Amino acid sequence: MGLACAGGALASWTLYAVLNSRWLARLPGVSAHDWSLLTGVATGALATLMAAPAFLWHASPHAVGDWALFWGVSAGVAIGASVVGNALWNRASRLLPLTLMGQMILFETLFALLYGFLWDQRWPTILEGLAILALVASVGLCVGRHHRRPEDAAPEVGTPEAA
Repeated sequence: MGLACAGGALASWTLYAVLNSRWLARLPGVSAHDWSLLTGVATGALATLMAAPAFLWHASPHAVGDWALFWGVSAGVAIGASVVGNALWNRASRLLPLTLMGQMILFETLFALLYGFLWDQRWPTILEGLAILALVASVGLCVGRHHRRPEDAAPEVGTPEAA
């Protein structure tokens, strides 16, 4: 079941990276910041629609503190992940090639692992640590393949090297 969920996550994030890059390319007049805000508003509206049934479905009533915690965490995620995170992601989508952009999801994975280890109040096991290192190394290799050394760059048009 875990492997199926991981495959689904990989597929959905790959689809998101591809479609997001394509939409940003189609809309050059829309800034990455505006696109991020639009994404955040849509996500916030969906979360609000889903919040009431989720809380009402539970058999026991929720205290005012539960609701305050829920809205506080929601606001933090909305500002931190949806607005700031999406703005950075969308800016990177315009600056990086698509084959490299999908690799940047590594950071979300690393933070998810960090949060999980903090929640469990433990360090990664040796096997988990090796898997994390392998993941980071694979993305590092991909980034290295995209890096252009100055001597590999094509000469600019109109320079003696181009002639």
